[in-house]
Amino acid sequence: MSQHTVACVIVHQNPALSQILEVALRQTGFEIQLTYAKTWAELETSLATAPALVFCPSDLMQQREGRLLELIQQRSPDSICVKVAQRHWEPLTTRVLAVELCAISVGDADLLQQQINYLLNYSTLKTRFRQCKHLLSIAELRCQWLVDYAREPVAFVARGKHLHANVAYLSLFGFSSESEALATPLLSLISTDERQVFSTLCANAERSACPSNRLLLTLKRFDKKPFRAETRFIPSVFRGQRCVQLHVHALVESTPPALANPWDQPVASQAKQTRASQQLQAHFQETLNLQTHTQPSLLIAEPNLLTASGTSISYRNLLASAKQGGRFKLDWWTLRNALLHPLLQSQHRSEHLILISVGDWIFKQASQFKALVKLLNSNQRLASQLILAIPMEACLTYSVLARQLFPTLKRSGVRLALDQVNTVNATLLAQIKQLKLDFIRLAPELAQAIVGQQTVSQPLHHLIQTFAQANLLVIIDGVRDINSLNLLCLTSATYLQGDILNKFNGQNNGQTHL
Repeated sequence: MSQHTVACVIVHQNPALSQILEVALRQTGFEIQLTYAKTWAELETSLATAPALVFCPSDLMQQREGRLLELIQQRSPDSICVKVAQRHWEPLTTRVLAVELCAISVGDADLLQQQINYLLNYSTLKTRFRQCKHLLSIAELRCQWLVDYAREPVAFVARGKHLHANVAYLSLFGFSSESEALATPLLSLISTDERQVFSTLCANAERSACPSNRLLLTLKRFDKKPFRAETRFIPSVFRGQRCVQLHVHALVESTPPALANPWDQPVASQAKQTRASQQLQAHFQETLNLQTHTQPSLLIAEPNLLTASGTSISYRNLLASAKQGGRFKLDWWTLRNALLHPLLQSQHRSEHLILISVGDWIFKQASQFKALVKLLNSNQRLASQLILAIPMEACLTYSVLARQLFPTLKRSGVRLALDQVNTVNATLLAQIKQLKLDFIRLAPELAQAIVGQQTVSQPLHHLIQTFAQANLLVIIDGVRDINSLNLLCLTSATYLQGDILNKFNGQNNGQTHL
């Protein structure tokens, strides 16, 4: 006897007919779970168990066939509707409502038994097929989950297009978002000379069931910068569509020896870093701590540039003039000097924090982000006293990458701040909570706007109060005069920063010449 239980429903209108059906069902080698339905309500309840077969007298089918098929289609679309007649049979067909329908004859006992056995075997096969589809969908979801959280760059591709890509893939090719990758033709990322080979292997993988061997190709990032990589094509399924998993392993190519880059040289105490007869000076601006009993002191790392003519270029002007890789070099130089600050190098742990601004390169350049993580992980004791401030606009633009990258940074012990904040809403607060940020630094224009005013403007007050109630430490930048300083001291902010504080600390306080 089959171990598979087959659920059946008999619409009970004719007792003699129902008895013949039950006897025929019990004589099969299947374990039958039989239910009788005398009313439409009982039939609707019975269909909730998803029976394999629904037996209905042919005279009732002639009268209410439309309603019966509609009910089956709504409640149990995989059920087979079986008309029961005395001397008439019909093969399996599919009606407009996509419900399978057939007719059996009870006039001949042997023929009836054959028909019942056929329907039970067919329904069992159909049920197992449905279960296999369900298991395959679970396997597909698990496969997609493994791809999404893989460290190796992987994308689902089909017919020359991206279907889905993980964060590592987006970062490798320089995409700012997945939608940007989906809109980019796959072949545009392949060297022109190797597109034919790539297309052939990709098409073969879509049709076959075996993964390809590793193939060395020249690929191009979204910014057209080429690189060599090992690629592999693995047949896969994405959202029910047959496709290919494209695995990419970028190779680090050896480069000829180049002149030493002064930005990358180890920083030593009192060592000079020069660039085109210009001298960078490390400067750590002290902030006013409004919560000294609960929060440590905070320094802001803002180096300036001393030109050959003796003119000093401020940090803000340096940021404004930084081009492409210039921002990374400036941030890297600032970070390395912050790690060498005497307050951090002291054997006794000091109650000081140092804030360093970083640009959006942490989202755009994977190699530079890895270098940052490596530096922080190798100096975790010092990193725990650092705060990395990332611009709000960049965090919102690359929110998908931020959710992936920020936990890696926080594992090194460093704290994170949202920089250049000038607004607040429910979406931003939810994003901040999800990213687990610790600090908020307001845009300096907000504090500068209250110069000469008698009170703090309502929008600024609301901004500070909202972030403070969300248990965030608020840094107000751009404090210029005594009046603004006094007004902002009455708010819920944690730290105040601005030019006015330099007058109290002295011109050279917090400044180290390198």
